[in-house]
Amino acid sequence: MVGQRVSHYEILQKLGEGGMGQVYKARDLKLNRFVALKFLASSLLDSTSAHARFLQEARAISALNHPNIATIYDVEESEEGPFLVLEYLGGGTLRAKVQQNFAIGRKLPVEQVVGYAWQMACGLAHAHRSGIVHRDVKTSNAILNTEGTVKITDFGLAKFRDSSRITLAGSAFGTPAYMSPEQAEGEDADFRSDIFSFGVVLYELSTGELPFRGDNNSAVIYQIVHASPRPPEEVRADLPEPLRQVIRVCLEKKPEGRYQSMEELLVDLRPLRTELGIVSTDPGAEPTMTMPPHRSAGHTSGRRQFGRWAVAALALAALLGGIGLVVSQRTLPRAKQVVVLPFTNVGGDPAYQAFCDGLVETLTTMLTQLEQFHGSLLVVPASEVRRELITGARQAQQMFGANLVISGSVQRSGDRIRLTANLVDTKTVLQVASRTVDTQMEDPVALQDGVVAQVAELLEIHLQPDVRQSLAAGSTKTPQAYDLYLQGRGYLQRFDNQGNYEDAIPRFQQAIKLDPNYALAYAGLAEGYLRKYELTRDLPWLEQARAAGGRAIELNDRVSAAHINLGVIQTIQGHYDDAFREFRRALELDRVSASAYREMAKAYAAAGQVQEAEATYQRAIGMHPNDWLGYKDLGAFYVRYARYSAAEAPFRKVLELTPDNYIGYRNLGALYHFMDRQAEAEGALNRSIAIKPTNLAYLNLGTLYFFQGRYAEAASMDEKAVALGSNDYVIWGNLADAYRWAPGLAGKAPETYRRAIQTAEEQLRITPSDPSLLASLAVYWGKLGNSPKALGLAEESRRLAPKQPWVHFKSALIYELAGDRDRALAALAEALRDGYSPKEVRGEPELNKLRKDPRYDRIVRQSEPSTTR
Repeated sequence: MVGQRVSHYEILQKLGEGGMGQVYKARDLKLNRFVALKFLASSLLDSTSAHARFLQEARAISALNHPNIATIYDVEESEEGPFLVLEYLGGGTLRAKVQQNFAIGRKLPVEQVVGYAWQMACGLAHAHRSGIVHRDVKTSNAILNTEGTVKITDFGLAKFRDSSRITLAGSAFGTPAYMSPEQAEGEDADFRSDIFSFGVVLYELSTGELPFRGDNNSAVIYQIVHASPRPPEEVRADLPEPLRQVIRVCLEKKPEGRYQSMEELLVDLRPLRTELGIVSTDPGAEPTMTMPPHRSAGHTSGRRQFGRWAVAALALAALLGGIGLVVSQRTLPRAKQVVVLPFTNVGGDPAYQAFCDGLVETLTTMLTQLEQFHGSLLVVPASEVRRELITGARQAQQMFGANLVISGSVQRSGDRIRLTANLVDTKTVLQVASRTVDTQMEDPVALQDGVVAQVAELLEIHLQPDVRQSLAAGSTKTPQAYDLYLQGRGYLQRFDNQGNYEDAIPRFQQAIKLDPNYALAYAGLAEGYLRKYELTRDLPWLEQARAAGGRAIELNDRVSAAHINLGVIQTIQGHYDDAFREFRRALELDRVSASAYREMAKAYAAAGQVQEAEATYQRAIGMHPNDWLGYKDLGAFYVRYARYSAAEAPFRKVLELTPDNYIGYRNLGALYHFMDRQAEAEGALNRSIAIKPTNLAYLNLGTLYFFQGRYAEAASMDEKAVALGSNDYVIWGNLADAYRWAPGLAGKAPETYRRAIQTAEEQLRITPSDPSLLASLAVYWGKLGNSPKALGLAEESRRLAPKQPWVHFKSALIYELAGDRDRALAALAEALRDGYSPKEVRGEPELNKLRKDPRYDRIVRQSEPSTTR
């Protein structure tokens, strides 16, 4: 038929052939698009049952509308007989994909296996919800389009839930290797038969082999009915346990032992998908949970039961607009360290993303408030989770030592909200339990209380009435105001985009307009103004922040976050006594608030009360002895005051609590550099990079090499830092310095300094009063030979930060480059006096001539007592 025209289709090539007929690639001459034409085999043209099955396939596909099911365009007749006009898929079958990898001795990456499995499961879930059993699920009936999306095809054996069987009772239709036991024995097959076949597909994708094999079809069928397959981990050792578990449950011989619906299977796949960082924009990625049409109530099996009950409970929630629950057989750890992961915005509508982010941030904040009532609970701040881009359970365990994570999704359709929260054990990456809240925006109190109450129950925390009252402080009963507030919180959390602050502020303002007594909205507005001030250093923003924070407290004195924000503002303005009063009030409301302790310690340090600052950091650790963030803060405090020996213990404690914490190794590497323990510094930084390559780790390693005079190696590390993040002026400046001194690379330095200047000036437009940025710009101009510009910028940076050692050291470099030795020595003395590292002073090549000046040794000796505390 190739080269012929059938109706308005030009046949281009044969794609495949099976028992029912042939499939061709064709061009639709009317619409100028490629299609697939499926013709009934000529040998079956006189078969009434074959015609019926062929048309049933058309009926089955036309009843379905899902991104993971191939689309049917039409059913037509020709001289050659009836044919289906189908969506053309040009990416090949999953069977071919597996065989291609097997031919070169490879297996599909686990991420790809789970990604394909997820898409197939979503498509099958949709078919089952529409009352259609596929009955021929296999890798050759899953085809990729050119974008790599999986589409399920060939519904020729499909059965409608309410239809009579076309096949004769006692006959087995399907592909033997993929049949379920009941299908192989000619029994009636329901949705759970597709689930068994899906398990065969998943086994094949994972291992490259079929679980049931034999010399002939009869041998294969015997294996399916009577034999257990070889455990997948014996074929492939790197398969995650959760994936192996899904395969095992799918391949249970008795239907009641398997998942009772594809939705139930998806519940178990979801945490693994999240852990592997698989992100899908597929509209079918979050299927609606409904009761499976063929539930067999009362059955039990040896597998865990919570997934099965999930579907029933969620269906009840959908009917009643209430709460879904999952029965868990697991015992939660007594000490709970919890990370709330970013939730999926179901449907991916950008208009709802800020709402989704804000709901998660609010949930995290409220769970954090529960810490004071439950001493065994520790919740990682949402800002830290987002800063480290934590999206999976393994990452949460590695980074924060979390033993539990809460993942989930938010689905919004107008005023209707469905939030699903899952509790996952980070050690096994298995879902422990789940809750679903169905509500409407017209009742914000019910939404907020419902979400917090259900997640608290997941964690086995009972909320007493006084606790609920505390959590509700400063809230609103105005639905639209609450909606806008959540959007504002969401924009504030998404600090990866500075423009989000511009979007947050008007949301809070509109919320306040709708409810002038909305204390939390005023607190959010204060935080938005504060972020604007931090970016611009424009004082009017700070004044507006103080006014909004004060108003929040006037409206409700029990909003802890409002007191913390106001304390930060008072600290910036130098009103330290007022700041301490706000932080103390915040701690009265939440006695274990890590944020309040952290900001109070910073206020003490800014006020020059260094001993009180240290004691406050230590009190924070006393409240949360298993929280590595407190030890990190204390270690950084010691480094800031050049107390390097004191900093080692808290930095080591970070790694004791979280052995694979890349930040812990990175900080320890920097500390060892300051302590002149270079071999240990290099080892720690390399360890950080091995765990997670980051531009800062490469930058630190490049700095280490630079001050050792290993300039070419420093350039190599700085180039890697640039590759991971090229919008940081410090990285470009360090790379230029390495080029400047590396043999044979000096010619690349000027252009690289200009790139550093360009990047710094872009940042300067946002933060025009940043003294560190101005000092760096001054150095770059100085090294390009523009001394007047460099000196002007240096003076401005020193005016803005008269006690910052780093600014003084940069000034020393600029004065030396300009030939002003006296001022260079004076600035160097100030830098060392205020705690700058003698190690870096000794290793800075720009000061090679200055170090020969007799005054240099005297300055260094005078600084030694203050730098060896």
